[in-house]
Amino acid sequence: MKKISVYGARYCDIVLYLARTLQNLNYRVLICDRSISKQMRSFIPVFEEFDLSRQVFDYGGFGYTYANAGFNGKLEEYYPAMVAEAAGETPGMSRSRESAFERMIKAAGDDEDEESFNFLIVLNDASAALADFWNENEEESSVRLFITDEYPENIYEMRSVLRAINRNSGEGCMKLAGNKMLVVRDYTGTARIIIEELTKLAGASKSFLIPWSRKDRRLEMMAAYNDGFRFIGASDRLLALIEELCASAGIDTGSFEYRRAYINAGKGKRI
Repeated sequence: MKKISVYGARYCDIVLYLARTLQNLNYRVLICDRSISKQMRSFIPVFEEFDLSRQVFDYGGFGYTYANAGFNGKLEEYYPAMVAEAAGETPGMSRSRESAFERMIKAAGDDEDEESFNFLIVLNDASAALADFWNENEEESSVRLFITDEYPENIYEMRSVLRAINRNSGEGCMKLAGNKMLVVRDYTGTARIIIEELTKLAGASKSFLIPWSRKDRRLEMMAAYNDGFRFIGASDRLLALIEELCASAGIDTGSFEYRRAYINAGKGKRI
């Protein structure tokens, strides 16, 4: 199982598009939200009655939870949440038959040698990184994505994240395994000097400076306001980031299967 660690702010739409692309490639994906702010809750309409500290919420075929998962992709004790999949049904309603997500989890659990999830996407923010329970000494992440924009509060939050990681990991981000990328959304160059500092703190091998785009901003907002998400018309730079994330996770992005999964994810479709 591969782990993708995400840090910072304004990552939710990118994570959703990445998760859908991976799911369309027949990978089992779990999003584990370790952040304090829980930004993703604005994008995934989880009902209050679900205990996400123990349950996994099925959001269109991939899982979302607060519970911590080990590197083997399995949670200690949890119950897959019942989520309606048919058109016209309300997400979160219990039904007599099992959801496809529950059947998937049980099928994976039947074989002890088979992992429950292929990809674990872990969400973090500065508040979590500064908390006593947070520990980033783990070295198993395949990809580490640091994402911010040029708004002062988000810039300073990212700097807090990186400084916390550097304190906790002893030798800083350079010690941590995985491909490290720094992303700055709505880039204008105003905060160029501090962004250069962040790039060094992150030990990033690549930086994605994504200029402000009306379409990107609109798609980000639509993903939050709608129970679903589409990325048709996203900027080339944002789409290149998704492809780079997949490539860094070991996926052949030149294959027909990837292009089909990627295009359908952009249309909001599941294969």
